[in-house]
Order: sequence, then structure tokens, then C-alpha cells
Amino acid sequence: MFSIAHEARKALEKTFGSEMAETIAAALVPAIVLKPLAEAGAAVPGATRIGGTPDLPNGFSWPVRTVPANAGEIVGRGGPTHAPHLRKHLERELPFEFVAQVDLAEAARLGPAAASLPGEGRLLFFYDGAVAPWHNGPETCQVIWDRTPVAGLERKRRPDALTALGEEYVKQWNQTAQKHGWPPAKPDDVPYWGPARPARLEVRLRLPHPHSVEAQENAQLMAALEDEDTAGAYYEIFSVYWDKKGDDPTRQQLLGPPLPEQDDPRYEAVAVTEFGAQHLSREARQRNWPIIAKAAVDWQLLLQLDLSGYLQQELTEGTAYFLIRSTDLAARAFDKAVAVYQQT
Repeated sequence: MFSIAHEARKALEKTFGSEMAETIAAALVPAIVLKPLAEAGAAVPGATRIGGTPDLPNGFSWPVRTVPANAGEIVGRGGPTHAPHLRKHLERELPFEFVAQVDLAEAARLGPAAASLPGEGRLLFFYDGAVAPWHNGPETCQVIWDRTPVAGLERKRRPDALTALGEEYVKQWNQTAQKHGWPPAKPDDVPYWGPARPARLEVRLRLPHPHSVEAQENAQLMAALEDEDTAGAYYEIFSVYWDKKGDDPTRQQLLGPPLPEQDDPRYEAVAVTEFGAQHLSREARQRNWPIIAKAAVDWQLLLQLDLSGYLQQELTEGTAYFLIRSTDLAARAFDKAVAVYQQT
């Protein structure tokens, strides 16, 4: 949103006036965006990038999603349209998709915005995108902290199982496309991997979305948003985040307040981990709200991934949120990360 505080203050004064801008500016929170680069930096071992395949040491096995014990329940959530595909996908162990790699030394050079992260190695993010729309939780992601020196890294080859899934997807799409006169799919027009794109980490000052934990915890901000005109102008600021033209990095984000497509995804992380539910009913949410609100404060965004940008497919929808408790992040327990999927 804003690169520096002075720039933010000037822009907010134009929108809200000087007095209200003070309250709004006080709510700004630093976040780190992954800005795609035009140059061919994806070949640099250990560098930050979106998509492609990971850099890992020799002998490191690509993480695999096991067959979930509640596979039948997950399949049922897909309904008649998606159940056959989900069943086929869940009945066997499959490699996770690799979605992003973050150079932690690069992050550390950004200063306080990255202070909660380790200062060495890389974070590697893996995801089960085929199942994620119907199942939030730790089972649909894997986050790995690898501290191997760059000299010991090698570019991993995509697992054969993912390549086979991609080939099958293209074949099925093209059969349907031929019947309907649609354009055929290219070999990489698949939901199982995104193209390798180098990225640079940059700090941005974000205003928290009104539905976010940060906003809900800010009494002054919430009081200001009770004014209809102020609220309208505040919501308008967020319209830039939903413009998916080109390679706008605003939604590929490390740390900071999430940009929800629905409610703050941390509430869904609480529903999964504290209540064992994918989604709480309105009644259950209202009844347990004090517990949910308190627990959500302990969670923070690790990575937010706009799936359209990751796959470079304009018609793809949804956002993947990798979330972790602050205590687990401090303990470097990245295996405790939870994935939440949202779509408008």
C-alpha cells in the first residue's frame, strides 16, 4: 500500500482530512510483499520466488500428503460436482504442490518488519490446492525451514505424480474444450504448479482490513469507522487489492495483516484447531465469540498467496493463507502451520 510513513500520511490526509488521518495512520501495520521480477532470477539457488520447484539439499524428499483419515467426509463437502475428483485425489498419497520459497537472509535485511522470522535459510511453502477449497487445516499444507548453505542446494525436479496429474488435467480439459469450441489448454495450464517467477521482498505499510484482528483490536479505528463516509472511503482503499491485472504484488504477502476474501482467516484457523470444525455456524460463533476472538490474536499470517497470481491463470479464484500461532513461530515449529482457503 505505502512504502514509507510520510507517503502514507500525505495520501491519507487527502482522503480523510488531517484530523481523521491521524487515527487512520496510527493503524498502519508493516507487511512484506513478494514483488515479481522481470529478470531471470529464478535460477539463483535459494532465492525468493513464487512457483517452479524448490531448492533443497541432495537427499531431501519432496513432502507428501498422506491419505486423510476423514477422506470420506472431505469428499462429501465437494457435493456431486466435485466429489468424484476429490475422491480420486484423496484415495492415494500425493506430493504437495510447491508454491513459494522465501530467502530469510533477504527478509532479515528488511529490519523490524521481518523480526519474527529466522534470519538464515529459507522457508518453503507446499500446498494441496486440489483439496484445500474443501478442507482447512494443517493437513493441506507443509512449511519447511531449511538452513542448508546455498552451496549445498539443488533444484528439485517436479515429482512424476504431479506431472501425470497435470497431463491428465490437460487431456480432460481439451476433450471438453473441443466439444464446446473453447481454446485448448497449454501443458502448464494446470492447477498443480505455477511457473517459476523470481521475486523481491519489499516492506509495505498496510491498513488492516475492517474484518481483520488488527482492526477489531483497535478501538479508535473501529470508532472512526462507525461514520458512514469514513467507512466508505476506508473500504475503497482496499479495492486495489482485488485488481488482478498484470503482476501486481499487493496480494502476495509475508507477515502483516491478511487481506480476507471473507472474514479474517485466523478465525477459521481457530475453528479448526480449537473446535475441530471447518466452519462454525452463526449460532456457535456468537456463543463462543469471546473464546474465538481471544484465540485469534495468538495467530498470525505467515504467507498469503493469491492463487491467480501464483498459477498465472486469470480465471483462477481464491486465496491461500498460511497461518501459525505466534508461540509456534517463535519456537520455529513450522510444522504447526495451518492453511485456510477463501474465495468470494
